[in-house]
Formats: sequence, C-alpha cells, structure tokens
Amino acid sequence: PAWTRVQPLCILKRADRLEECYSLVVIIIRTGRTHQIRVHLKHIGHPSVTDGKYTSQQLYDSDRAWCPRNFLHRHRLTFEDTKGILQEAVAPLPEDLLAVLRGMIAADRHSNEVLEMVRKGWVPKAACE
Repeated sequence: PAWTRVQPLCILKRADRLEECYSLVVIIIRTGRTHQIRVHLKHIGHPSVTDGKYTSQQLYDSDRAWCPRNFLHRHRLTFEDTKGILQEAVAPLPEDLLAVLRGMIAADRHSNEVLEMVRKGWVPKAACE
C-alpha cells in the first residue's frame, strides 16, 4: 500500500480572505504511486491548492485566481546511489510559490516564525523538524 506522512508546519490565511485557513505541510512518502500525495491530501479533506484533478472545477478556478499552479513542491529528494551512498538534492520554494506566500499572513506566532523562515529559503530536513 501507499505510505504518506503529512506534517503541518504552519497555518496561513489569505490576506484578502481571512476566514479561509491553509496549512503549509511537509510530506514524506516511502512509496511512489502516481498522484499519491494529491490523492492522500484529498482523502483527508485537505487537497493541495490549485489542484485541477482532485478538486471541483469551482474550487480550482477560485484557487487559480490567486495561485498560478498546483502548490506542490519537492524540496528534498534522498536516495541511495548504485554504490549504496546516500545522496540528497535540495531545492527551496521557487519564486512563483514564494509570491503566493507573500500574499498570505500567519494565523499565529509559531506560524509567523515558520513562514518567515520559508520566505528566506529554509528547507526542512524531515517531516518531524
């Protein structure tokens, strides 16, 4: 079976719609099924923003008005190479997703600290950090 771990980092609100809350999360997968992350997020009732496949057309269109693409980013990839040596590739959020975060505000003090770190290029090491 597919294995997915979701770790919330912070709670955010759109500056123009304070009644709507969003979670910025880190996800670890041990399997690699097609659309695994998106399917599991939808299953728990928290689909990714601007997901045209696993949300309604109405929600997709609403999200697309403020987020130009699916808010999903692989920030860390870890694997063993052919010699058994652990390799890692790291990528902070790209500019288009950082621009989306600039339009959001943190729901609390902890969320504000995390949001500022992410905006400065911080990349979590694992879902439990």
